Amino acid sequence: MRRSQSSRYNGENTNFRNLSVKVFRTIDEFDKLRVRCEELLAQYPQGSIFSTWEWLTTWWRAFGADQQLHVLAFEDDSSQLVGLAPLSVITRKFLGKSWKILRLMGDGSGDSDNLDLVVAPGYTPAVVLSLLVYLEDHSDLWDFCEFSTIPASSPAASQLITSLVERRWIHACVQTPCCQICLADHWDTYFKQLSGTMRKNFKYRLRRLEKRPNFRIYRCSDQNDLLQCLPALFELHQKRRRSNGNPGSFSSEKCRGFYQQLSSLLLNRSWLEF
Repeated sequence: MRRSQSSRYNGENTNFRNLSVKVFRTIDEFDKLRVRCEELLAQYPQGSIFSTWEWLTTWWRAFGADQQLHVLAFEDDSSQLVGLAPLSVITRKFLGKSWKILRLMGDGSGDSDNLDLVVAPGYTPAVVLSLLVYLEDHSDLWDFCEFSTIPASSPAASQLITSLVERRWIHACVQTPCCQICLADHWDTYFKQLSGTMRKNFKYRLRRLEKRPNFRIYRCSDQNDLLQCLPALFELHQKRRRSNGNPGSFSSEKCRGFYQQLSSLLLNRSWLEF
């Protein structure tokens, strides 16, 4: 999106609540917000792993070297954190000019999905309005905004589109199909949902594996397991990709380092299923 010269908040929106905005420009400053971010995310029904402190800070340390961090924290009059917009600024050159692009923290490497503006229930209009007022008051910060990968279910995304239309900001929306699998609570339930051919192939291949010496299936449950399992995952993934003439996601040292650090953090929180 890009701002329109004619747009300006006139203070007449009855949904507006007086929110203060705090800016965090370094990852060390953002680290200090961790506990409050986790409390806010716990209130957000659409929250995902991609909005966690673990994902965002680890991603930034791996991929954020050529960007400027610009995290906006929105507080109400009781200093309660009610909204978070993790943003960053990157410079791109096109049409013979350098442009400042404001985008969501975590975007750009191809690893993040469902990046979002995390907002406490009931505060979406106020946070979105405060965000637009901030962007307008700090127009020297950016030339374009790109809020990629926001899910269609995001309340902030819906409110943002409505507000952009009201304020006549130039904007465009592009929808990208997203494939997902709804996992059942138990393996047996999920297995019964598969086609007969898939169930047959699974049983056949499992029997072949079970004939191999020292074969076992186990859950990665401690850091020592992780040190062995993760390199094996990288290797297997790369073998499959290279067989198709693709360099593979894990050919990058930055990418491997990111997932090594992230997996360790997620394992400590019992969030890793591996």
